[in-house]
Amino acid sequence: ELATSEGNILENRTLIESLNETKAKSITISDSLEESKRLQAELDQEREVYRSLAHKGSLLFMIIRDLQKINNMYQFSLNTFLNLFRKALETRPDTQSTEEKLGRLTETLIKMVFLH
Repeated sequence: ELATSEGNILENRTLIESLNETKAKSITISDSLEESKRLQAELDQEREVYRSLAHKGSLLFMIIRDLQKINNMYQFSLNTFLNLFRKALETRPDTQSTEEKLGRLTETLIKMVFLH
């Protein structure tokens, strides 16, 4: 409408209403983007807490895989390990401290792997 507008654009009520609606939508989108960035930062922070567990899990898997070099009896697939990892996460240790929870999850994973 702005491109085809004739005369004084300040007197064109339809154009002004359209521009105001566009401005309101722009503000809403901008606010939504800021909220999205904030939520992403929170999720990244929460995800980072579990990095140590993931690191210990990957080390454990590599150790188990290396046992196969000693004896073929120790074959252990990634799929099997991931299933045990998920089961360990489902145990949900009864503690308030995140550090304790991660410690117990690690212990549970180690026990599950070596008892498998």
